[in-house]
Amino acid sequence: MIAKNIKGKSFKGCVNYVMNDTAQLLEAEGVFADDTKSMIRSFAMQRSGRKEIK
Repeated sequence: MIAKNIKGKSFKGCVNYVMNDTAQLLEAEGVFADDTKSMIRSFAMQRSGRKEIK
């Protein structure tokens, strides 16, 4: 994968962009990785604990 630096507005957009139909998750640490929705909820939960992250 070739990274393209863009400024996004949400973890949902980032996870959906990275986990497209052809993507395969090899390893995850610190997040629930059952599916994309659980990954998004996990990121949001971690963000809620740190008010400086928007």
